[in-house]
Amino acid sequence: TLSWLGYLENPSRKKSLAIMALCFTAALLTKGIAAAMWLPVWFAMGIAIKPRIIPDYKRIVVLLLIPVAAVVCYYGCHEWLTPGYLHAVAENEFFGRYLRPNEGHNTGWFYYADVLWSHYFMGFIILMAIAAFIVKKDASKQAYFRILTGTLVFLIIISFSATRIYWYAAPVIPLMAILVILPMTEHNNPMFQWNWSLFIIAIMVLGYYQNYRHNTYSEGVSPSTVLM
Repeated sequence: TLSWLGYLENPSRKKSLAIMALCFTAALLTKGIAAAMWLPVWFAMGIAIKPRIIPDYKRIVVLLLIPVAAVVCYYGCHEWLTPGYLHAVAENEFFGRYLRPNEGHNTGWFYYADVLWSHYFMGFIILMAIAAFIVKKDASKQAYFRILTGTLVFLIIISFSATRIYWYAAPVIPLMAILVILPMTEHNNPMFQWNWSLFIIAIMVLGYYQNYRHNTYSEGVSPSTVLM
């Protein structure tokens, strides 16, 4: 995703696409359909801001052959050696997980919004909203809304899944973190840098304490018992 952002900001950086293709190949071979869910996210990030760039479609298509060839070879050989493998993958990763609740994880469509706000990112979400009004440079605004668009699209995709687990939202946490610190990249005022950093540290400390208490008490064990 960072390589794609780098290419969107500067289409002359051809190496970014190559790095992205290699990373996407590794992700497909290790995470399967979970990695493929980023394709619509990247597309949304590419068209989020005007003026829209004109990508090097020929180069993109050629580089896409790398993950396609790797996936076809790996899954084809696996299916040839162990017939029924493709059916098992489809059932476990898509039909039995995305279309049907798996292992009792049956929650509402708003589950990830509630988790991010209540447990993981509440204070930082406030800073994210403030950051939208603080960034002034055109490049920073473009980066902000590209990343925000990608974050929202990913959350929508996993929210449509019938199986919702809190760690499925983990991949967007780094993107949200970038949105939080983006104002610091263009405001060189030492006082602003210090105050913004202080807010971030305070939220981290309070959030850690809140989650620590929640996780320990939810298991029926007091914090003092855990420390002992």
